[in-house]
Amino acid sequence: MNLSAKKIISISMASIFLMVSVLWNIFSLSVYGLDMCPEKLQAVLVLKIIPFIKQFEDTTKSAGGEIKIAVYGTNEIIQHFEAAATKMPFKVLTGSISNIETDLAGVKANIIYIPSGTPSTILEKISKQAKNLKILTVTGDPDAALNSNISLSFYILNESPKILINMKSAKEEGMVFSSKILGLADLRNVD
Repeated sequence: MNLSAKKIISISMASIFLMVSVLWNIFSLSVYGLDMCPEKLQAVLVLKIIPFIKQFEDTTKSAGGEIKIAVYGTNEIIQHFEAAATKMPFKVLTGSISNIETDLAGVKANIIYIPSGTPSTILEKISKQAKNLKILTVTGDPDAALNSNISLSFYILNESPKILINMKSAKEEGMVFSSKILGLADLRNVD
């Protein structure tokens, strides 16, 4: 191989490396790298959004109404839900589940919260089961919401919390969000 061929190969490799780096940064900004919202704030936001979901409107308007939130695994967000629930006009029941196939159907939850760091295989099982049972899925990891078909998540942008709704997933779960929430949210996977 002569010297000019080596230069061409060297320049081509450098160009490929530069292109991959640029593309990686574009993807990082558009989907990955969203700053996660603290769990305490997530719990408050979930409870504030519930009244704006058509399926929960009647339940949240009455003092005797109950919303059941199942949390996958053991997680301190249960305490955050319970603390935030004291300020709600409806009753919030929380509990943890560990067996997706039996526990999720057994507790008759309205919402399933999946903590950040849950493996994608578990997220996908929960998502599938929740869609069959018409349960709203919520996760603390916005990237997982997009990649594993979870309906609701939150992230921080410019020091403010943002609502992320995976519209395809929400539709499959039978959830209908009010126009008030849709106007504020970052809507993804819109048909």
